[in-house]
Amino acid sequence: MEFRPAKIVPGKTIHARVAAVDLEGDHIDLEYLWTLKGRETQAVGNSLDLPSWARRGDPVTVAVVASDGMDSSEAFRATTHVTNRRPRMTEIHIQTQAGESDSLGHWVAMPVATDPDGDRLSFRYTWIVNGEPSTNHQPRFERSQSERGDEIKLTVWASDDIDESLPLTSAPFGVGNSPPDIVSLPPAVDDTGLFLYVVRATDRDGDSPLTYSLEEGPRGMSIDPASGELEWQATLKDAGEHEVQIAVDDGNGGSSRQGFYVQVEMVLPPPRPGGGPS
Repeated sequence: MEFRPAKIVPGKTIHARVAAVDLEGDHIDLEYLWTLKGRETQAVGNSLDLPSWARRGDPVTVAVVASDGMDSSEAFRATTHVTNRRPRMTEIHIQTQAGESDSLGHWVAMPVATDPDGDRLSFRYTWIVNGEPSTNHQPRFERSQSERGDEIKLTVWASDDIDESLPLTSAPFGVGNSPPDIVSLPPAVDDTGLFLYVVRATDRDGDSPLTYSLEEGPRGMSIDPASGELEWQATLKDAGEHEVQIAVDDGNGGSSRQGFYVQVEMVLPPPRPGGGPS
């Protein structure tokens, strides 16, 4: 006797194929008794429609009795078990997350899969950059592992620890431009009323040159667009607080801004030699 198909799953039909002979050549009738988890079923004949509530590992037994109309054989029994059904990938969501101050950010995969047996699932990942599988098999992919213009896809498999799903690959997405970062902080006005601030910026994509500009500031303040040197000479009439905003552009659509206030105290001119303040 053998079962067909060899792997039986809930919701499908299982067949028992039996070979029987009568030494006298008489016609043989076969009677089948199917049980599932030790309980009789209402199946008739050599097939059983396995109910959807059956679970992996449940025993399915068929007892077959052969009869030539005069005598009957002893029941021949064979048992098989409900096999595992593999999970199925349904969706892949990829979320962009900002990084810390010293990080470029990253992408995080959030796969969705179903398992017909209700098993707990785990996932296997392969990030694909420009058509080539990367060595990153984690759900998180760092922006620093790619460059502007790269095309990225993600392939994910779901596993119930017995079988693995067919792979699902996300739609490709392109890596965009990263804006430059202003990494310096402004100083205070010195004792002579001079405010000198050399703005320093870095670009994650290596764009060069960076261009600096002054978007808001007191009259007379200027910035060198190439070096980022911001300069202003305050006078007595400038005492108080002044709002400043600078920007840096990478020439590829990325820009960053830094805003701050410059505090000017009452500024006195340096004393003349041999005398007090004028």
